[in-house]
Amino acid sequence: MIDVLPGTDRRPTDLYIDLPFRLYRHDPLWVPPLRADIRKLMSPKKNPLFAEAAIEHFVAFNEAGVVVGRISATIHHDYNSRFGEQHVFFGYFR
Repeated sequence: MIDVLPGTDRRPTDLYIDLPFRLYRHDPLWVPPLRADIRKLMSPKKNPLFAEAAIEHFVAFNEAGVVVGRISATIHHDYNSRFGEQHVFFGYFR
């Protein structure tokens, strides 16, 4: 069983950011992003895209409470209006 929580509170946000660091810690070719940069991208106060798009981040936990995945979903209202589309964009999936 997998539980999915929105990454809006401090703890899920930290777990969301930390997941790739845990997954790729032994990969010598992985270049980690700056955690502060990812936190800024996730912040409605610091990322101007939040003014024109609805963005949600989600963290998936297994039965033992271990983070096993993450994803973000974005509905960019200006893009959809401009192009007459109804798209949802997904990112940060691991």
